[in-house]
Amino acid sequence: MRSPHDILSLLRVVAQTDCLVIGGQAVNLWSERYQKPEPPWSELQPFTSIDLDLLGSRRDVLAVAELLRAKPQLPGPDANTVNAGTLLVPSDDGGFEIDVVHTANGINTQEAGETAPTLAFRDVRLRVLHPVLCIESKTVNLATLPQDAGYRQDLKHLRLSIANAREFLAELTLEGRNPAALLRWAKRLRRAATHQLGLDAARRHSVNFQQAIPQALWEQTTGPLADFIQTEWAAWAEEVSRKLAEEREVERWLRNLQAKDPKDSAS
Repeated sequence: MRSPHDILSLLRVVAQTDCLVIGGQAVNLWSERYQKPEPPWSELQPFTSIDLDLLGSRRDVLAVAELLRAKPQLPGPDANTVNAGTLLVPSDDGGFEIDVVHTANGINTQEAGETAPTLAFRDVRLRVLHPVLCIESKTVNLATLPQDAGYRQDLKHLRLSIANAREFLAELTLEGRNPAALLRWAKRLRRAATHQLGLDAARRHSVNFQQAIPQALWEQTTGPLADFIQTEWAAWAEEVSRKLAEEREVERWLRNLQAKDPKDSAS
């Protein structure tokens, strides 16, 4: 497992390409920026991942390989894969893998490129997956990828992503950014929370997507952001609560049906 500090030299190389940092290291980079001595950051350190995932093309793979003087592993012309290429960077513990993909689980490639902020980490400026898209991506991963593999940290990264998104939106709010743009992200988070995958995360892991909104800050403003909190906040929570209650009721009905005596059904 490596933190962004551990792979700083690699990140300097990535910054010279058109690649976009995604996956766990994107969450780690945002966590390094926004961490506070409080949960979830204080409870979920260190901010590490087993590899470095990048969104890019075959050309980007070759560019990274040239800068690192490493030999890339490229998929064949007939390979049906999301991988654009892989590089194994030698290290004392056997090597560190860089995976470049042209599409990723839970991510719209075009949108990722269009919305990616530039994040300054130490002396490096990197294009990193938007914090809200980190939430969406990790929600999909948590629901669709086997979490019993020792290297998967999707729940940890989802919890961090929610906190990071709140700090990111708060930062933009204090900078006086367009409220309409901020509200689009807020409404998108509500859709994610009430989507089946979001409900699964809430039911199984007590994940609360509302924590990605800087509620207290928006309440202190005037205009659309305060209006959103006043008119939609309670309705959002009620919608999630109602849908979860409906799911629990269906589960109870199924359990009762399965527990029914077959003789009762026959009669």
